[in-house]
Amino acid sequence: MQTTKTVKQMGNMKKSWYRSAWTWCGVAVIIAGGTWMAMNNPTDNTGVLTEYQDGVTGDYMMVLNAAEEKMEYRPFSMAGLTDQLLGEGYEQSAVTWAVYQIDTETDWDQQAVDFGQYMMNYHAYTMDGLYDAMLEEGFTTQQATHAIETLSE
Repeated sequence: MQTTKTVKQMGNMKKSWYRSAWTWCGVAVIIAGGTWMAMNNPTDNTGVLTEYQDGVTGDYMMVLNAAEEKMEYRPFSMAGLTDQLLGEGYEQSAVTWAVYQIDTETDWDQQAVDFGQYMMNYHAYTMDGLYDAMLEEGFTTQQATHAIETLSE
């Protein structure tokens, strides 16, 4: 009888050791992975933010980087940028977050002026036609009016 009891005890001991070893391995992997991400993801050589902020997933950062690149290429309205990103298949929540991040640092009136100038460089518009094109692009009436007044000076 004593031999059977000893074997059962050893079986429990092995099971307990097995569980704790995998637990500690998992903890070590999580710590190592977090340390690697913190050391290797601040910004890239172009200055585009790649650092993972608290609670921000890589998908959100990817959308933010895409939005920033688009804004460097040509001017957008807030609505136009949102539509462009959604049209490329990004998730609504990630697009909303990214556009909000850009909104806090963007002068949308200046974007309207820049968009108007951009359109005048590539298309022959009357000021009325440009105003309509700006509204279709998603600029507000206030932003479009500001742009037309600025470009008319």
